[in-house]
Amino acid sequence: MSNLTIADLLGVRSKSIQWERPFLFFGALFLAGIIHLVFVAWQTSSVDSGFSIEWVNILPPSEWSKALLFDFLLAGVAFAAFRWIPNNVGAIAAVAIGYPLIRRALYYLFLMPEAGSGTSAWLWNPIFFLQSVVWTASFFGCIAVALRRIEKLWLALLVGTIASEVLSHLFSFLRAIIAGNEIQGWEMQLLYFARSILNMAVFAALFWAGLRFASGKSLEVKDEATRLSRGFYTGTLSVTYGVPFVIVMATLLFQILGEWNSRSELEDALMLMGVAFLPLTYGVVVFCRLIYKMWAAIQDGHARTTPGKALGFCFIPFFNFYWGFQAFTGFAKDYNALVQRNSLNVSALSTGVFTAYMVLCLVALIPVVGYIVTPVLYVILLVMVSKICNAVNALP
Repeated sequence: MSNLTIADLLGVRSKSIQWERPFLFFGALFLAGIIHLVFVAWQTSSVDSGFSIEWVNILPPSEWSKALLFDFLLAGVAFAAFRWIPNNVGAIAAVAIGYPLIRRALYYLFLMPEAGSGTSAWLWNPIFFLQSVVWTASFFGCIAVALRRIEKLWLALLVGTIASEVLSHLFSFLRAIIAGNEIQGWEMQLLYFARSILNMAVFAALFWAGLRFASGKSLEVKDEATRLSRGFYTGTLSVTYGVPFVIVMATLLFQILGEWNSRSELEDALMLMGVAFLPLTYGVVVFCRLIYKMWAAIQDGHARTTPGKALGFCFIPFFNFYWGFQAFTGFAKDYNALVQRNSLNVSALSTGVFTAYMVLCLVALIPVVGYIVTPVLYVILLVMVSKICNAVNALP
């Protein structure tokens, strides 16, 4: 049995909040939910071809924006509930009721006029509201039970999320029978169920991978103070940079494929990228904080620059092409010089990763080529950030 709880996974169990974990939860929700946004199976039938199923039907960018906002909302409501309500059952109940209510309030205030009359029927239908409550409660409830019964985190997440989807679909099936509705389209029902199971499996894998990358094998919060929290910086940047990158790449790809080329879709695509800009802005702030604090850690009178200059000069147009090498590769060199001067028993930093990061930053500015190298740049960034945190924390 495991001592982990959902509060541990969201980083809110102890007094010191692990701020990266709600972002990892949000990122896993959205990236896994892309399955629902792309693989939308539709039934078609004609006299000539008969019955057939179209497997891939990409939803418009407005639906992507809604998914992004609602996933962030779910992460935020869960964060607040498990932070402020110590009882696990009470927190799950608060999320199960609070999330559908706030979601419908957002629809009513901002989204219902553009969604049409069909949304109004969904908005005020108590059965659909109950369905949303059941899904949310089963999602967090099954994960909570699995965490108590299964020791391995990856298996607990996988079993819990899949079990929640089974319960949710079972409720929908029973609801239809009780209401006397005729069950039609078994092929589509099975496809939707399989897609939902795949969505939950991908979420479990992404969330587990993010937690392991940011926190290591143990998710326990360590009491000792560190200069730079590796989990916070790597976890936060992996999501706040990764999710906008996926959205931008998907937007460009779907425009090339001719999926989002109408005027309204282009406007909605710009709105989608604007929404994605919000987490990216936070990620930039976090990265700036990292630059300042890493230079502050090696100020012994011999560093080539001050923390303020190291950060501020990065915002000077064109000059920052040169200054980036000073701010990053120069940091690795000055760190190694500090270690040698003081004969410290810590490992030296390899300048290769820092130089590669800056070179890829410049290459990424080249049209077309930038789209190819950006995924590599993303990986190099996370590796560099991890090395910076480990190096600064190793200093006595």
